[in-house]
Amino acid sequence: MIEKIRKYIVSPTISIQESIKVMDNIKSKTLFVFDKDIFMGILTIGDIQRAIIKNIELSSSILNLFCNAIAVSGLVNVATIALSIGVAI
Repeated sequence: MIEKIRKYIVSPTISIQESIKVMDNIKSKTLFVFDKDIFMGILTIGDIQRAIIKNIELSSSILNLFCNAIAVSGLVNVATIALSIGVAI
């Protein structure tokens, strides 16, 4: 299942600039932030816009940018994540 959304998944250590490139390449305004197998949150184009407005360096890590963090216990339902971006599994 996760293979269908793999292109939407990024590491929290990538830069803001790299996340913009990923969004552009996959034609998406949303990325899922995973640290290995742990879901950390959702990064949106709005999060990036707010960082730019705050003059945060584009070379900075996205780690502190995403504000749509979801607290979960146990496994994240990958189907729910996929549906949130319109990917049918």
